[in-house]
Amino acid sequence: MGMTYAVPERDPVRRALGSFAAGVTVITAADEADAPVGMTATAFTAVSFSPPSVLVCLELAGRTQSLVRSRGRYGVNLLGADAQTVSDFCAAPGRDKGLPREWVEPDPRWESPCLNTAMAFFDCRVAETVETGTHVIIVGDVQAVGLSPARTSTSPLIHFRGAYRRLNQLRRGSTPAPLPIVFEDSLLMEMH
Repeated sequence: MGMTYAVPERDPVRRALGSFAAGVTVITAADEADAPVGMTATAFTAVSFSPPSVLVCLELAGRTQSLVRSRGRYGVNLLGADAQTVSDFCAAPGRDKGLPREWVEPDPRWESPCLNTAMAFFDCRVAETVETGTHVIIVGDVQAVGLSPARTSTSPLIHFRGAYRRLNQLRRGSTPAPLPIVFEDSLLMEMH
């Protein structure tokens, strides 16, 4: 019953953040030899529609953030539920995160590596960076968007409380119960 108070130390903060269900992305960049690299991240959000921009939060100690900042480009690949293997590969600690070429779209119009298993892709140019604590916030202007017509029925890969999750699909013909709406008598009187 109620909330348990905790000081904001690493473990309770991680548990609290893990209570926010997040879509899984792979942030991609090109390394010094123009080879594709990637890292799994859930810290991604839209910033603006006009002009279109998105942000990602990357660990300062990680290689990917330095590549993104030095190259000035990055890609955000939104993963479907069937791309857990790609997410695991890019999330494994201590491993070379070089992406197999067969995972990357060969279209030369992409300036950042685009994964062929992504449901959607944002090709971004770094617009702004803000270092805070152990991470850097990277705001990117979206230069191009990729949508996969073949993957429109794919559910997103979601991370919640330390594990991958999948959305449960509603059965056809079923509709969720409407939310109850309660009007206060005083509010109804004021409106008349």
